[in-house]
Amino acid sequence: LTYEQTAVSSKNPRYEYVITDESVAPLVSEIKAVGQAHDAIAERGAGGIAELLAGSRRREVCRILGVPLRVRIYDSLTAEQALKIANREDRGALEVSLWDKSASWARMLDGKLVASESRLAEAVGEDKSAINRGLALQKAPAALLDLIADKRAISMSQWAVVAPLLDDPRVLECAALHAGQTLGFGAL
Repeated sequence: LTYEQTAVSSKNPRYEYVITDESVAPLVSEIKAVGQAHDAIAERGAGGIAELLAGSRRREVCRILGVPLRVRIYDSLTAEQALKIANREDRGALEVSLWDKSASWARMLDGKLVASESRLAEAVGEDKSAINRGLALQKAPAALLDLIADKRAISMSQWAVVAPLLDDPRVLECAALHAGQTLGFGAL
C-alpha cells in the first residue's frame, strides 16, 4: 500500500509519536538491503484506509524509500484484539515511552473501546496498577507537566515517586511558581 493509503491507528501507542528520518535510519538500511521482513498489521478504517496497529516505523521507512508498505489487514478485530496486536513487544523497535503508552490507554478508555481498566490491562499486557499510574500521569495537573522538559523520558519508577506528591497542594503551588522552567528526567 502507498503511504497515503495508510494511517497510524489511534489504538497504536505511537499514534501521535513523531518519527524522524534519523530515528529510523537503521531500519531504512535494513529494508533497503533485504526488503520488508514483517508485514505491518492494520484494520480497515473509514474510506478503506488501513489503520496501522503495528508498523508505524516501517510505514515511515517505506515513505523514505518510495516503496509500498506490505500490510496484513483485518476486517473484524475486537477492540481488545486490536490493542493486543498494537501493544505486543517489538524487539526491533525503540521502547514506547510511558507517556505514549498511557496516552493510548486514555484514548481507549475515553473512546469506550474497552469496557474497563481491568480489560485494558489484560489487552495490553500490563498490570492494572501500571495502567492506573499511567492514567494518573495523563491526568496530572498542567502546572506540573509543564515543568517536565520531555514527558517521554519519564519512566514508570520515576513517576511512581512523583505521583504521590500530587496529594500535597504545596507541590502544585511550587510548580506554579516555576512556570516557564523545565526539569529533566534521566535514566535511573
